[in-house]
Amino acid sequence: MKTEGEFNAWMSKEYKRRSSQGVYALKVSDRFQVGIADFIVWRNGKSVAHENKAISDFPKTDKLILKHVFDGAQTTWLETFELAGNRSYGIIVVLRLGKFYVFDRKHIPLSGNFKMSEFDAIPKKVFNIDNESFEEFLGEHL
Repeated sequence: MKTEGEFNAWMSKEYKRRSSQGVYALKVSDRFQVGIADFIVWRNGKSVAHENKAISDFPKTDKLILKHVFDGAQTTWLETFELAGNRSYGIIVVLRLGKFYVFDRKHIPLSGNFKMSEFDAIPKKVFNIDNESFEEFLGEHL
């Protein structure tokens, strides 16, 4: 995978493959609704939203890791989604490693970006970009 768009397409496909298991996902086009999460997902009466960000690799030094930050509208939308009784997450995809890192929305810094040391310090779950890991991701977050 080389881009965030390719990761989102893969994730959409993985969600669709599980519709017979009661998993329904909406990939939102934020060109038309500023701030809305990339995905809103429903399963067995639970709702989850997540905003995805992709980077090619982690920086070698303690620099900021995102070129496209979690902006204020996105973090506000995720917080509001939680206030309605749902869960929301940030996901950072590291394309070179073929992994995605999932963390609770409350760990997104006010700046919308992390220094490497800050990202290392937050609780997160790491998944490979593959079918088996996606199943594990669903089990833990939905």
